[in-house]
Amino acid sequence: DYFTGADPTEIKKIISDELAKGEVQGVWMDAGDGAVAAIEASEDAGKDLPVMTGEDELSFLRKWEETGIDALAPVYPNFQWRTPLLALEKIFKGEEVPAEWVLPQTPIPAEELDDWRARNEGMPDGHYAKFGGEDLPGYPEVWQQRQIP
Repeated sequence: DYFTGADPTEIKKIISDELAKGEVQGVWMDAGDGAVAAIEASEDAGKDLPVMTGEDELSFLRKWEETGIDALAPVYPNFQWRTPLLALEKIFKGEEVPAEWVLPQTPIPAEELDDWRARNEGMPDGHYAKFGGEDLPGYPEVWQQRQIP
């Protein structure tokens, strides 16, 4: 029940405060880097790691693999930016836009973690494993060389 502004320091503080009150059994995060901060709060407190979601951002996938935490990596959020653009393109072409747009992304479950990590070898922490732009010019070199704050 918290909104953090995607600030890892705030996320870590919130989880630390909740751990001080008692057991945290699960954490739902809609961003990978924030999920890493939540995991680190549990590690710092010496507590068992909770069940976690953290998106398909590589920082989370790497931490998930490192810790062996029970987790799931939802993929939907990182495709929200392109769906309206695809709809706009269809509208300009005079094509029908579906009333309900079912996005093709499925989460990364534990049994697919190794595969998705291998497919994204050499990519920076802020990269999304299932971002869908593998056919873009300069991929993967441009993505590997970019600076992510």
